[in-house]
Amino acid sequence: MSLSRVMLTIRRHQFDRIANRQFAGRITAFLRKQFPDAAEVEPIKLEEGVLNQIGSARSFGFIEEAHVAVYVTSAWMLGETFDKDFPAAAETLGDPKLTAAAKADWLSKWTVDLFEALEQSD
Repeated sequence: MSLSRVMLTIRRHQFDRIANRQFAGRITAFLRKQFPDAAEVEPIKLEEGVLNQIGSARSFGFIEEAHVAVYVTSAWMLGETFDKDFPAAAETLGDPKLTAAAKADWLSKWTVDLFEALEQSD
């Protein structure tokens, strides 16, 4: 392996880490703006949580930023282990036959429907 190839690999890895951090920063800013309780969390702690959720989203096949953002927002609203705590979420997110887009669409609708049902029960 040539030295230039090794340098390219390192640079790509560094670029991916920087891009991931920038994306996490954008999601963190979104959460802080949309959810008052997120604004109360120490920014670095919130961003670390977002980075963890990005990793979880990727484990379910989410690659596109919009799909990952849906997952992270649902995790904020439902709890960081929602993907295990809610059987419907675990089943749907773990379904290998569904595309990432189908999972993200389902998750977005399901989260909204869940909160609407909770509001109506009050």
